[in-house]
Amino acid sequence: MLKSSFQLEGRHLPITLPQDFEDFYRVSLRMVTGSRMKSTEVMSAYTDWAKANGRGSITFASMRKLLEIVGHSRVQSNGVRYNDIGLAVAFPDISDTLPKPFRGIAPAHSQAASDAGRDLMLGKVDVALAALLDLRRAIEIASDRAEPHVAARRALGLFDQ
Repeated sequence: MLKSSFQLEGRHLPITLPQDFEDFYRVSLRMVTGSRMKSTEVMSAYTDWAKANGRGSITFASMRKLLEIVGHSRVQSNGVRYNDIGLAVAFPDISDTLPKPFRGIAPAHSQAASDAGRDLMLGKVDVALAALLDLRRAIEIASDRAEPHVAARRALGLFDQ
């Protein structure tokens, strides 16, 4: 994702989650303060879920980035563990708390130089795409079919009317 916070006009841009991961998180995981899970347990849960639902695979590195975006910090203690996370079946009283649609800010992280440039660019493309989709929805809502450019200016807040 993003190597550092990317800004446009002084504002952080949102990060969206891949649909497969978001669906998995909503069904299988919960934000549980004080709880920890091993990275291998999270990966095993994702792999089982993906196979059962015909979804794609994911790497440990991608899982780490996505969990950090959602807000789970990583701790190295007898292996890698994630903080404040638990399986939904272990916490049936906690409902899905992930906002719909999810919009987060990518945490800063370090990577090998060869991967950093690619990840930075892909993160920026994901952010731009999410922003464009949000703008499209706003224009459709405020649209005057005769003057779509006026609706776009309103949606962007370029003038009040």
